[in-house]
Amino acid sequence: MVDQQSADYFRKRELAERAAAKSAASDAARRVHQELAQNYAELVRQT
Repeated sequence: MVDQQSADYFRKRELAERAAAKSAASDAARRVHQELAQNYAELVRQT
């Protein structure tokens, strides 16, 4: 189980990665940011 501080961090990172995906200069960068966001979202769900 992940502590609340970690869950808050993962949520913040998820949002940051989603924002980065929206402003990414290339499709490849957009996909990477989206994948990272999904990974952080999964970590949040595990809390």
